[in-house]
Amino acid sequence: MNRLMKKIPFHTFLIAPALIFFLYVHNLNTASFSSTIRSYVFAVSISIFLFIAFYFLLRRNKYKAGVVSTTIILILFFYGFIYELAERLFYKGWWPFNEIHRYLILTIFILISLLIYFLFRTKRTFISLSYSLNIFVLFLILINVFQFLISFSKPKESDAFFQNKNLTSKIKANDSLPDIYYIVLDAYANDSILSEIYNYKNNSLSEFLNSQGFSVESGSRTNYISTSPSLSSSLNLSYLDSTHINQNSKTNLIYANKVSSY
Repeated sequence: MNRLMKKIPFHTFLIAPALIFFLYVHNLNTASFSSTIRSYVFAVSISIFLFIAFYFLLRRNKYKAGVVSTTIILILFFYGFIYELAERLFYKGWWPFNEIHRYLILTIFILISLLIYFLFRTKRTFISLSYSLNIFVLFLILINVFQFLISFSKPKESDAFFQNKNLTSKIKANDSLPDIYYIVLDAYANDSILSEIYNYKNNSLSEFLNSQGFSVESGSRTNYISTSPSLSSSLNLSYLDSTHINQNSKTNLIYANKVSSY
């Protein structure tokens, strides 16, 4: 096994599935395994394509091809985090370009090009680095398999919520119930983003709502980029599987939601 790990840079082909599995394991309560199959197929296909391309570009050196392919895959997976960091730096005056995507992609392209040039010129074999990456990927997979086995037997939080009879009290006919207002400011940033990025502190709207007894979630974030799936998700207390629910059914879920039944 140790010899095989030194001989084959399989980290290139396993890093993307390992990261997808990591996300799945940490979202077991809201995600189905079937919804990840397309991601596995696409990720492995991209990994194979990158490896073959750089294998021939880097003089048939499988270890160098593996290093650059894995680097690109990691950048693709963590691009959102990298962009968010660049955006925060921009609003603090530490990133000079306002068109963040364009210059961020250009910066990444230059760095990848320099890495490829270095790998092409150097005589190092990178066997040790490839071996270390193999161990890291296997370690990541084993940790998540262990986490999966522990969490698999637990009921989903959303199912437990709706099955828990203690959450609903018996209401008498003459009971007086308060009105519930669920206010969603469409395309409006939360207080922490307004403060950290836009330097807009002491939000008067949030202060007013708090003074009127509302509960304001200062660090809230939407799970979807458009209104229909976002409201469908929040009003049903679960994520939506976009591979199984079309746009029309998402709109229907806003009106036929689980929250209003309580």
